Amino acid sequence: MAGVGHDELRAIVDFGATDALIRYSSHAKPPAVSLVVRGERGTIETELFNPYCRVDTKRGPALVSPLVGSAVNGARLIWSGPRNFVQKVMGHGPYHGMDSMLGRLYAAFAAGVAPPITPTQILRTSELIAALVAGVEVR
Repeated sequence: MAGVGHDELRAIVDFGATDALIRYSSHAKPPAVSLVVRGERGTIETELFNPYCRVDTKRGPALVSPLVGSAVNGARLIWSGPRNFVQKVMGHGPYHGMDSMLGRLYAAFAAGVAPPITPTQILRTSELIAALVAGVEVR
């Protein structure tokens, strides 16, 4: 299921026992690209422009697991603010590392060795993006 506007995307990608929710909006202030993955063992959520990581899994006995999970996620959120500030001051945005990843990819092709990202992974990602943009249900 995907919803596409001229400047936004909302998509649920079904991987069987795992679902991924992708949300993008260029008109949201601040800009937002979020990813939520829900599976059999828990949920992980992140935001690319203002990175944080929220993980919900079983942490200990059922009685205290929600409390421990809230404490861990709270600590992660508290530390993500200063960390994000430092990253922005250093000029590290959501695409930081793209140039080094592409450099490693091209170096592997030139050397004739296995690339860090396989051609199959590149094609599958491209197909997923094309399907999401076309509004096609992805399974």
